[in-house]
Amino acid sequence: MSNEWNSIELEDLGVLRLRGADAVRFLQGQVSNDVERLTPERSLLAGYHNPQGRAIALLRLVQLAPDDLLAILPRELAAVVASRLGKFVLRAKVKISEESAAWRVSGLVAPRLVGEHGAANGASAVEASGDADRAGDISRAGAETSGSASVDETGARAVSRETDEAFEERSKSWAASLFEQASARVAEAGEQSAAAVQLEDSDSVVELPTVSALMLPDAVNAASLAESTVIIRVGTSPARWLVVSPRGEAPPLSGCARGERDAWRLLDIADGVPQVYTATSEEFVAQMLNLDALGGISFEKGCYTGQEVIARAHYRGRVKRRMQRFLSRGPARLAVGESGQLADGRSFKVVEAARLANERCEFLAVAPMVAGVAPDEAPAAATIDAEPLALPYMLPE
Repeated sequence: MSNEWNSIELEDLGVLRLRGADAVRFLQGQVSNDVERLTPERSLLAGYHNPQGRAIALLRLVQLAPDDLLAILPRELAAVVASRLGKFVLRAKVKISEESAAWRVSGLVAPRLVGEHGAANGASAVEASGDADRAGDISRAGAETSGSASVDETGARAVSRETDEAFEERSKSWAASLFEQASARVAEAGEQSAAAVQLEDSDSVVELPTVSALMLPDAVNAASLAESTVIIRVGTSPARWLVVSPRGEAPPLSGCARGERDAWRLLDIADGVPQVYTATSEEFVAQMLNLDALGGISFEKGCYTGQEVIARAHYRGRVKRRMQRFLSRGPARLAVGESGQLADGRSFKVVEAARLANERCEFLAVAPMVAGVAPDEAPAAATIDAEPLALPYMLPE
């Protein structure tokens, strides 16, 4: 097994802060998710849309206090979104500030046991591509895969089952500190510490800043708060978290190998998690980015900008174009916002992309769900021969 944790600096992500008695009520009328469900223990993914229902930005919302919220989004959009939101404040008691320079956003990736994505769980993202070079890219984020040709199929399934179960048990709760004083303080406070486990390799222990952050959140979208540091669970295979902390304080993570930004991007792609950048801002309606499948839309809350279009797409008809995951069959270099055409005739626009070591490209792109007939003439956009890869969630019919 690998006990190596990875910490990845996400310098391209920025932070907006909304403070004031009306912060929740104000944001409730602006974004697609139900902001009243936001708590210090629960983060939310939400879209901020224009009146035509197209996503200006995607926000990861966290609560520092009932009247103090953070929104994490690409740094290049932070000032734009702050300015647009500011136009609707009117008499609301809320102050919106762009504070990207004041916060550090990092990604934390847990160790992955050998066989985590073995036969018991079906093919992994790496195995789905059948590409050893891609496995090398993913391993930079602490993901490790294996499979010996000398092990027979029955034995491989048995080993995989055991390691899958062990990983699941270990990934539910990782010890944030092994200090006896911290453990004593947790016990005295009456918190549940039974799930905290001591890692086999003490060099891989992640030391978080205070005892209130002793446990990393278990469930996706769950959050924990230690003073001003927020930890948000964003993935399961491998387990990974966003860590948002004041830049003026010492970095909250230690004992981690340094991972590369593209490794985190590949994990986002494998998880089917979209992002909106300047190049794609106001390009896609919410459902095109699968926000409904990811829990980023509430169809029960009150009005918000773009709601009419988003609700109509939900209740009156099937969404014909959605974000899907692909892997180029040959060398390719794709950029966010770039348009192209698949070999089956479907046009696409890139949402997120990462190039692999062998120069193939894995990407998320919005494309028609049903393949069309390839045109007789050469298309204006470049044609990409790419194989579809599975998303880890079901798309609504």
